Amino acid sequence: MRTTPSVRRGTPEANEASEYEQQTVNGATVYVHNSLRDLDNVEIDAEVSVFGSKLVLKGVQTAGRSCC
Repeated sequence: MRTTPSVRRGTPEANEASEYEQQTVNGATVYVHNSLRDLDNVEIDAEVSVFGSKLVLKGVQTAGRSCC
């Protein structure tokens, strides 16, 4: 079973650290999960609303879903 990629704030848990690669993107430190390395056109963005802000992953298609 493949899980849907997601993003979250903070660093990976110590027991998960080997599953991530640390990178610097536009001055921000990000930890990229090994399952995302081979994907093209993936972006991490911040969405802001009256309820707060959250990180979102753009450019990843979920199994069984299509944008068109």
